[in-house]
Amino acid sequence: MRPERLTGSDTVLGALTGEECRAVLAEVVRRMPAAREIADLAAADLLAGVDQEVIADQVADELRSMPHTDLAERSGRHLGGGYVEPVEAAWDLLGEAVEPWIADVERRARLGMRVTAAEMAAAVIEGLVRCEPIPDSTVLAWAPDAPSELAREVHRRAAAAGVLVDHAVLSSTASSWIGGAR
Repeated sequence: MRPERLTGSDTVLGALTGEECRAVLAEVVRRMPAAREIADLAAADLLAGVDQEVIADQVADELRSMPHTDLAERSGRHLGGGYVEPVEAAWDLLGEAVEPWIADVERRARLGMRVTAAEMAAAVIEGLVRCEPIPDSTVLAWAPDAPSELAREVHRRAAAAGVLVDHAVLSSTASSWIGGAR
């Protein structure tokens, strides 16, 4: 049974969720094995597109906008016992916020996209630099050293994945945070 046609400019494909799109793509590739090459090329093109300014802004915005209410939920006394210091909770929150970006760098490196991974790592590091000055009303105020420590972590994990971040493309602050020019 065919679904009803949508009216106007809508299409069934355009109305799908992300998970439904993945299922449709898997079915198209199953029915038409030649479509796999086209899909792989399209996926590589998508992943190769790194806008460093946008990524740096997103990282900085995410960390700078993390309010104290997030910290309040994580720190202090907890049911069932235990106490979490606000500084510890702040570090955890900030690390968790940066982790998906680091994982994306590592994913692109595993795919052999080392230049793209290096561009992304540099953008994340620059985003961390943009967190300064530290706003008093944010989680960053509880962990003012977090941006520089996280920048070193991005650099370390990128290097472990075989990605060398070109220090020449980093600001002087970022370069000094991760150990100067190499």
